[in-house]
Amino acid sequence: MNLAEALELFNRKERNLLVRFALGHKEKALRLSDSFRSDVEKKLALEHEIPLEAWWATDFHFSWLAGALRVHALGAEEALIPQPNLPSGENRPNRTRYLVEGNAEDIDMVIATGTQLIMIEAKAYGAWSNSVMASKIERLNLLYRYYETLKRASEPPIQFHFLLISPNEPTKLVANWPTWVYNNGVQRIPWIQLPLEGTVYQVTRCDQDGESSKSGSRWHVVRAAGLKVYDDGEGSQFNRLQSG
Repeated sequence: MNLAEALELFNRKERNLLVRFALGHKEKALRLSDSFRSDVEKKLALEHEIPLEAWWATDFHFSWLAGALRVHALGAEEALIPQPNLPSGENRPNRTRYLVEGNAEDIDMVIATGTQLIMIEAKAYGAWSNSVMASKIERLNLLYRYYETLKRASEPPIQFHFLLISPNEPTKLVANWPTWVYNNGVQRIPWIQLPLEGTVYQVTRCDQDGESSKSGSRWHVVRAAGLKVYDDGEGSQFNRLQSG
């Protein structure tokens, strides 16, 4: 079973399946645009082009990725056998992470073509959080370590890739990145700009004078004129809507 087929067996995210169904692509993933595929190919320095019909899905859980890798390498029947849950190896109290956890922690978008596994994290108007990214990196490390135990049964081996997409490059996102995320030894996380155009609105709580307040008893709609990059003072960079 190839990698895309194995991943599809675990694709249970309702919104992804709903979009496929609504657009008449119930049985296969929608086609990726030429420009997007080209951007990803260049940023990740891929040796082969991403085909038009490449498999992709959104909001794909880390646990599903682990299951798909096992099914791809060893087959569905072998995957049914109970096995040890790989721990992170860290001895911090209440902080040990595991390959498979009972949460919905996920990757925003996964693309699979041949033996290329491309994982993408994106932000548009939300915040890049150091703590959230650190948590995901721990899971990425576990996933990569687990695949190393399957590598001999998976020929040719899968190539892992990771990139960020956002309106502005996150210069203050501090993380202990795995070495495999870098391209050709360049110590910089692959990033693609997400273009945002047009007027955007948001709803916010406020006081009676219209000043934003978490404890405000009122709310209103705020027109956003654009995006700027701010530092939250704790090492996280994020995009805040600038009111117009």
